[in-house]
Order: sequence, then C-alpha cells, then structure tokens
Amino acid sequence: MQNAGVRVMMVTGDHLLTAQSIASKVGLETSNILLGREIETLNDKELQERLYDVSIFARTTPGHKLRIVRALQNNRER
Repeated sequence: MQNAGVRVMMVTGDHLLTAQSIASKVGLETSNILLGREIETLNDKELQERLYDVSIFARTTPGHKLRIVRALQNNRER
C-alpha cells in the first residue's frame, strides 16, 4: 500500500510495545507513536497537526479513534 502512495496508519487499543512490534513487522515507522492518554491532552487543531508525523496510535479508545478519523477528514485525508 505504501508503495502505491497510500498512507498506512495503525490505530489500536493495544499496549505500546505490542503496537510497536506489529508495526515494525509490517514496515511502519515506529519512532513516533501517540498514546490515547496523549490524545486526551490535545485539542482538535493540535491533533490535526500531530497527524502529519504520527502513523501509530496505541492504547486508544473508540472515542480517540473517532477523533483521529475526524482530524484526518479535516486534514482532507481519506
């Protein structure tokens, strides 16, 4: 997918180390991960900005996932 120009992201409720392990196995960059508790400290605009350099989100809740999707849509990503 990445070779075709599709941005691949992982949004999971799993533990940070589990997310890192799986991401590295599928070829995702693992150096910049945003945790659910960090998402809670960001306002919507800050979250939109963070999406440009984060591809892995761990320990997320359904509410966090909805915020991520809405932020992606606001960034004109589909």
